[in-house]
Amino acid sequence: MKCNICFLFCLMALITVKKVNAQNTFPASGNVGIGTTTPQAKLSFADLFSTAADGITWFSASPASYGIYKTAGAWTGPNYQQLKLSWQTGIILDPGNAFGKSYVDVQGAGIRVTSGNLGIGTTNPQAKLSFADLYSTTADGITWFSASPASYGIYKTAGAWTGPNYQQLKLSWQTGIVLDPGNAFGKSYVDVLGAGLKVTSGTVTVGNVAQPAGYKMYVEQGILTEKVKVAVKTAANWADHVFYKNYTLPTLPQVEQYIRANGHLPGIPSAAEMVKEGNDLLETDARLLAKIEEQSLYIINLHKQVEELQTEMQQMKRQLQKIPVINKN
Repeated sequence: MKCNICFLFCLMALITVKKVNAQNTFPASGNVGIGTTTPQAKLSFADLFSTAADGITWFSASPASYGIYKTAGAWTGPNYQQLKLSWQTGIILDPGNAFGKSYVDVQGAGIRVTSGNLGIGTTNPQAKLSFADLYSTTADGITWFSASPASYGIYKTAGAWTGPNYQQLKLSWQTGIVLDPGNAFGKSYVDVLGAGLKVTSGTVTVGNVAQPAGYKMYVEQGILTEKVKVAVKTAANWADHVFYKNYTLPTLPQVEQYIRANGHLPGIPSAAEMVKEGNDLLETDARLLAKIEEQSLYIINLHKQVEELQTEMQQMKRQLQKIPVINKN
């Protein structure tokens, strides 16, 4: 009898333990519903249209901080409930790299960081958006065209972080770059600091006009400056040749004849030519200097002639003084 009673107790204990162990089992087929009698997926929670924030939690004392759940509120637009993944000690998205779609695909309205910094290639982002270590030698950054990242993006140039030619920040866009700071505020302009602005190729146009051919820079309506320096490439571009011994100085009658026929000095463009071709400062200065040098030669020659005349007059004076005066009385 005692043996039978013991057997019954053991059997009841075994059944009780089995029931306890079986409370977390799930059916081998079909869907599991938690808070719903009509699960539509392998694991379904309460009705989407409920206003509670329900889901999965790993810490019952703070389910809103450690879990996957839908946010609270009514299922009404335009701000419907959202799916929230929350973990106070960080979240790792690791899709692996073994397959064709081993990536995190963000759809919908995109991704938004409402607070904190975002690091790409770095575990210690110091700005709102930070990339790999500055001291790396790769040219990394942002691109809008993966097939040609160096042509369509913002990135640092390749090379080591050593002076004097450190890596640079490059903005590259093959179909042109528009800098539009607006015009509504006191500092609505593009401020170029550092060592200034250098255009290594191409042309610069200021104003909504077509770029004239043959010039590196065109400014509509003019330039106001305190100093202009025009480079002279070689000595041949200046006018010292007027003082060379083999230079043929035109005579003043020749100059007069040319002026009467053409209405301007020889070697100087006419007003019509200036309007058509523009004023090349270096060329014009050189031509005007040539005229000044020619005038200097004319003045020197005239001075010599005046001196000769003065000498002749002095000689004539002395000769006249030697002639005796005849007294008619």
